[in-house]
Amino acid sequence: MERPSTYLNLRRLPGRRGPMQCTQAAIASGRVGKGYVVGRETYIIAADPKAGRMPPTNTQEIEMTATSQEVIDGIKEFDSATMFNAVVESMGGSQGGDELEGQGGVPIIYTDPSLHCYLPDLGSAVGYAVTCEVTALDPDSRKIDWHDYYDKLDETPSPVVGVIKDIDSRPGRGAVLGDGMASTHKMVGATGIVVDGSIRDLAGIEGVGVPVWGKGLVPGHGVFNLIRADVPVVVAGLLIHPNDLLICDRDGVTRIPGDMDPAVVLEKAREIREREQSYMKIAGQPGMTWAKLKQIQLEMRGEG
Repeated sequence: MERPSTYLNLRRLPGRRGPMQCTQAAIASGRVGKGYVVGRETYIIAADPKAGRMPPTNTQEIEMTATSQEVIDGIKEFDSATMFNAVVESMGGSQGGDELEGQGGVPIIYTDPSLHCYLPDLGSAVGYAVTCEVTALDPDSRKIDWHDYYDKLDETPSPVVGVIKDIDSRPGRGAVLGDGMASTHKMVGATGIVVDGSIRDLAGIEGVGVPVWGKGLVPGHGVFNLIRADVPVVVAGLLIHPNDLLICDRDGVTRIPGDMDPAVVLEKAREIREREQSYMKIAGQPGMTWAKLKQIQLEMRGEG
């Protein structure tokens, strides 16, 4: 895709840090050219002079790269556990090893056990996070229009995953997702919905055909308000920024950090799959014993 020939200024991207990926659609729209990383903020050059401001001095110029559909399709072949391993190994770590100690440790880029996959037969979901915070019971919440959230879902290039955080004074006591909302999510292109809160109308959501993750099931809710949209949220112990790439399945949700190239992580996942399949084939051979397998493990570690 050709980028605009004239770049007039920059637009800051909230929630993004370090080199980021932009989509082919964004490039095609003429809104994206080169990126500038300034401290902990990422800027993009925009053709529209009203879109933002010029970069501060002392910037580091970077070329922004597109996450292709081929890469997204490749990631869909893997589960959340393998993608977590791929992120760790891409950082120089190993499964269960201590190589990353002193570098911040193994990243907690996955949800905790409080999050449940409620419709596993509908499969997994991969997509960019579109986030919001809601209340399901508090009548005096300072609300905004629900269109702010659905507009963001509709504007974000596919694939997307809706992420809903219940910040009510009694979180989880009222449902924050039902079959009507699920139908709207699917219509705007969401591949899945992740809820830090409770869900209802599960049979109806199954009929809609969109996989969902949540913390519980209840049949009702009270005054239902959208409080904020397109903000960082914590879901089951996992910090999710808008536009983070999520992999959601039976095990939970894994997030690919925004400063990592998904294509690099994908290649590492393929290496891991080949290695693990080879090992399982060896372990499953007729007549294999622990003594033989132990010797193979030692040889693989260079100790045999």
